[in-house]
Amino acid sequence: MYHPKTRWIQSQIDEQRVEELVREAGIHPMIARILVLRGLNSQEQVARFLRVSTDDFHDPYHLHGMGKAVTRIRRALEDKEKIWIYGDYDADGVSSTSVMIETFRLLGQEVDYYIPNRFTEGYGLNRQAVELAAKRGVSLIITVDTGITAVEETELARTLGVDLIITDHHEPPPVLPDALAVVNPKQPDCHYPHDTLAGVGVAFKLAHALLGRLPHELLQLAALGTIADLVPLVGENRIIAALGLKQMNERRHVGLNALLDVAGLADRQVTAGHIGFAIGPRINASGRLDTANPAVELLTSRDPERARTLAQQLDKLNLERQKLVDAITAEAISAVMADEGEHRYAVVVASAGWNVGVLGIVASRLVERFYRPAVVLSVDAATGEAKGSARSIDGFNLYRALSELKQWLIHFGGHEMAAGLTVAARDVAQFRKELNAIASTWLTDDDYIPATRVDVTCSVEDVKMDWVEQLPLLEPFGVGNRTPLFRVTGGKLQELRQIGRDRHHLKLSLAKGAAKLSAVAFQMGEAAGEIAPGVNLEAVGELQTNEWNGNRTVQLLVKDLSVPHLQVFDWRGKTVSDEMWRRLEQREVLFVCFDEQNVSWLHRHVSPEAASVQCVQGVDRVAVKSGVRHLIFVDFPFDVACYHHLIQSVPDLERVYFLGHADEAAYMVPKRHEFKRLYALLHRYKKVQNEHALIQPSRLSPRAVSFMLEVFHELGFIERSGDEIRLKPNPVRRALETSTAFQNRKKREAVYQKFYYATSRELWEDIVKVRHGEPNSFSGGDTHELKRKDSHHRELSSTGGAF
Repeated sequence: MYHPKTRWIQSQIDEQRVEELVREAGIHPMIARILVLRGLNSQEQVARFLRVSTDDFHDPYHLHGMGKAVTRIRRALEDKEKIWIYGDYDADGVSSTSVMIETFRLLGQEVDYYIPNRFTEGYGLNRQAVELAAKRGVSLIITVDTGITAVEETELARTLGVDLIITDHHEPPPVLPDALAVVNPKQPDCHYPHDTLAGVGVAFKLAHALLGRLPHELLQLAALGTIADLVPLVGENRIIAALGLKQMNERRHVGLNALLDVAGLADRQVTAGHIGFAIGPRINASGRLDTANPAVELLTSRDPERARTLAQQLDKLNLERQKLVDAITAEAISAVMADEGEHRYAVVVASAGWNVGVLGIVASRLVERFYRPAVVLSVDAATGEAKGSARSIDGFNLYRALSELKQWLIHFGGHEMAAGLTVAARDVAQFRKELNAIASTWLTDDDYIPATRVDVTCSVEDVKMDWVEQLPLLEPFGVGNRTPLFRVTGGKLQELRQIGRDRHHLKLSLAKGAAKLSAVAFQMGEAAGEIAPGVNLEAVGELQTNEWNGNRTVQLLVKDLSVPHLQVFDWRGKTVSDEMWRRLEQREVLFVCFDEQNVSWLHRHVSPEAASVQCVQGVDRVAVKSGVRHLIFVDFPFDVACYHHLIQSVPDLERVYFLGHADEAAYMVPKRHEFKRLYALLHRYKKVQNEHALIQPSRLSPRAVSFMLEVFHELGFIERSGDEIRLKPNPVRRALETSTAFQNRKKREAVYQKFYYATSRELWEDIVKVRHGEPNSFSGGDTHELKRKDSHHRELSSTGGAF
């Protein structure tokens, strides 16, 4: 077996609804299944989802507070008042700020903007900024992507004669700020049909209302923030993202073009994935390590040269951010590993000097590494506070957990999967203990295994180009419309090899009958040594088209793998690398030697402390410890019954390895002329001090000499006194076959022949039959169907004869 790294959860689907949708909408059943799983149950819903039209945008005035906001802004424009846009330092806040700057430009007025410094001011509208605005003669502040919790700051603005319009998308508190206007689709009095807009989505709706038309030219900025902020890509968000990406690929935006260039995407079709993993992080790097102002300047620039300089600056900051994240992550992992018991159910790490701006990313890395809720805090010795970020796993509501522990928190905020928090440095240890206690109660063992949600299960034969090439119609993919995942079954592994400069990736090929499917698995190179050739493999991944040298094929981008049956690894005649020896040293592995001389050889490759080794020379000596799942046969059995007893003694057997490190002399019956040669020496010497005295003159191996002397002794040809060996005078002539030792060796030789020449398939079939209690070809020790061969695979005559 090869266990998947995640729990595969099959999505339940209404097949009757799928059939109806196929009939009504005329779409392929596979596409229909995915659409039904996305909650699209009617032909009308499907048509609206697939067409992605601006006709489906809602009236911006349906947002509560929009009318007041527009009226006040227009009056400010008419009166030439000084206006500030107040934003946030993440990609959503930066793009929101940029949308408003561009909107006012379209209205014929330049406005100033203000984004707080993450390190000196923190998140949200703050008193110092409001006071500075009043001091500079600002009469109207418009917040974007922030402000919904700024109750006290709003009151301060009023006393200073500054009107405040709040546009935000975050969860509103019980008491809203008493601003001139609050535009937030989540506020209680708002009945807007789409309440999951990003901050930039709300800003885009304000731009729509102010301009009196849909601002097509701002769609790509709106798409940037929408995708980067991980809001569900459904409804208006889907329209913004899809049409904005289309505009980006027309390469008309000076700032975005510069960013795409430094990200290595100048000649690529930009996708939502590129925004999430290449563009968004570069914008975020500005606010994480410094001020977000360069990012706003870049997104609003008209000068290609200036844009190029700013893009390079952001790219450099992003590289610094990556190095910083790597360094802090390494320190955090070391802290966890040093005392893993303290972090058994949830990880809480803290250290002085960690950059607060990247701790959210570090927390995500720790979740990936340990798959537990993770909290990462930076301790400020001057204030005595530890400030940082937290990330969660499925099934653990982080916000609820922090609410339960609020007595240990100075401040916290967030949602189910992510949060920001501040703890008194002296309370970090107790907070860790309490969070672990909650996690141990709320989470089950299964919760600590990542889940992979499978959309559709299909066989290799079901995978066809005609419907796979339609999957891009469902894009852009993201939260709320994730990339469809397919579980592909029924495929026999035809090819498995490591690829890439460091061999970190896998190239696979699956087949069933005439159907074939190629696949690639990134960062799964280590699995190559854990999957045997020819197994029946199941894989979960994304299906996509791949074009190479003009040949267009379907390819599976693998996310997880499984071999659901027992595997046999046939390593006979192969050199086992040091890396593979290391990976075989596991608690669930039992190394089996039938020849005791191989134990010392084995310990040269595996540590006696790390590896469980058993030398088995009879059924009565078989004792398999509990927990064993993998049997590694170092050499070949001396008898089949003992081998089969071992196979049956492991109830949860998943893998069997055959190394084939067998000394032929321990199994094979010496040839008749070799018996004659040794006897002739004894006849000449009459007496020798020990066996060793016969090795060199006989030109036989020590084991061959020892065995033949055993036979001679049993047949009464020699006498032994201690080490001394003496030829009996006038022994009775007897046939070699009358010796029990000789007969036992013949049976051992037959077993050796069977295991030496069996195919991998025959080895596997024998194990399966034994475990099912069925007759098998390996039982017994007869040799009548075998022609004896020597170590050079030359056929020999049947063993035996009289001496």
